[in-house]
Parts: sequence; C-alpha cells; structure tokens
Amino acid sequence: MLDDLLPLGYEFLYETYYTNSAGDCSVTVPKTWKHWTVNVSYKGENQRQAFTQGNVGKQVVYYKFENGCNGFDLRFDLIPGPTENSVIIKCTPAMPEPNIALPRYNPSFFLTGVGVAGVAGMDPIVTSCTGYNTVVSLSLNINKGGWNSDFTEYTYVWYCTFTDDARKCAEGKIILGYPDDKNRALKNVKVWRIRSITVGSNSAPIRAQGYEGH
Repeated sequence: MLDDLLPLGYEFLYETYYTNSAGDCSVTVPKTWKHWTVNVSYKGENQRQAFTQGNVGKQVVYYKFENGCNGFDLRFDLIPGPTENSVIIKCTPAMPEPNIALPRYNPSFFLTGVGVAGVAGMDPIVTSCTGYNTVVSLSLNINKGGWNSDFTEYTYVWYCTFTDDARKCAEGKIILGYPDDKNRALKNVKVWRIRSITVGSNSAPIRAQGYEGH
C-alpha cells in the first residue's frame, strides 16, 4: 500500500496476494512508489515490512512465523455480544485445530470458574432482577451461540435459570475465570496446540430473560 496516499482515501491501492505451495509470493509495485508497506498474515499472526527508500529494484524479504510450532500463546478478551443476553470471548490468534479428531473446543473449556457461581469458566454476577422475589442465577443456552467462521470469536447466550417466563429478567455482568493449569488440555500441548492462555478484557454487561424469551 502506498502509505502517502492513505490519508487521502486511496484504500483501493491495497491488494491481497497469496503464497504458492513453497511459501513464496512475488509482488510488483510501480517505480514511482517511494513509501509502501507489505503486511503478511499467517494463522492470525501478523508481520509488516515498510519500504521507505523507494523502488530500488528486486528485493527479497523473509518472514518467519513461529507461533504454534511449540504450541500457541492465546489471549482471551471478553466483549459484549450481538444481543443484550450474549457475550463473546475473542481469541487471539485463532483457536488452533487439535492434532486429534476433536472439534475446536470453546474458550471457556480452558478456564475455571472464579466462584461458587462459576459456570464453564465464566461467572455471571446478577445485580438486579425483574419479576423475581429474590436474585436468580443465569445459565448458558447450549443450543445457541458458537464459533464464528475463522475461530476467533465464540458467542455465549444466557437465560435466567429455572424459569420459562420471558417477562422475568436479570441484569448484571459476566466475568471470565482464570486459565486452569490443572486442566489436562493445557498440559497436553501436542494434542491441543496451546502453550499458554492470558485473560485480557474481563467484563461484559448482560441482561437475560426466561428461556422462552430467547
């Protein structure tokens, strides 16, 4: 991309190229370009190389991606979901595919609850209720939610526990647990290809109704 023209809205100069089976990719740029950048992405990891000396002829640049060779270092960020009764765990880089015939598990599988209300690596903290005499808890709707297409975001949908009355609702927030170092999945890097997990952003608002409300 010609960096000098970006502020002027010339995003059309951005082009996407793919490597061949040998991992090589050739890109030709105009001789008049003086400042341009190559951005390279592989399995969620990004690297960039800026060229500021102008187009001086053929140049060879090597990129080395090592994340995943000895297991991936993942970061989980909790963010609001597309609806008021959902949250998303953003996984960076993408959740790796296991080396055995198993699906990619959801991020909360690798976390442990932070209290007695801990559910599947997350904790619902209810602060107010409508239609109840007492504060209720929240449960996951296992029939909804799931991974996006590139396995970088997992959506969790919640509903009020022990009721099918959509007029009843509970509000509060969801927080994540912490990486479960006793979890066999984290200890078996060769299978799950996960070396470490870090929890980043860790709070998202929630407002859930009875099950029929979803």
